[in-house]
Amino acid sequence: MTEHDLSAEPIRLNKYIAGALAIGRRQVDYLIEKGKVLVNGEKPELGARIRPGDHITVNGKPLSDHAKPYVYLALNKPVGYICSRRQQGETPTIYSLLPASYRHLKPVGRLDKDSSGLLLLTNDGDFAHQMTHPRFIKVKQYEVTLSDK
Repeated sequence: MTEHDLSAEPIRLNKYIAGALAIGRRQVDYLIEKGKVLVNGEKPELGARIRPGDHITVNGKPLSDHAKPYVYLALNKPVGYICSRRQQGETPTIYSLLPASYRHLKPVGRLDKDSSGLLLLTNDGDFAHQMTHPRFIKVKQYEVTLSDK
């Protein structure tokens, strides 16, 4: 880890690794509990904090060898597809629209089966959180078409 990777203030190890690997903090905590993470050659405790210059390994490899770039995908979701990984009955999922290389991405928000429109997908958990959590107030605009049928 280099000086520019972290601010001068210590940060939580699980947050740092989750960001670097684009996985959830609970997944990182599991790796820490199982002894798969080392900081400066030692097993850290849950809740550990790291500083610039600390050397982190995951499964015996330096963290930088594991890092995945963030991916952001915009999908025009058509009517008739659900925003779920699991197919429900005969209804197709948005993942059937994507090439296999993008099926690991998670939707940022949801559109129901009868809705169409822009749907973002990403492996950047912090971005998804900032876009969907009410605390970050996002203005959304919807266009609704009604039918008399």
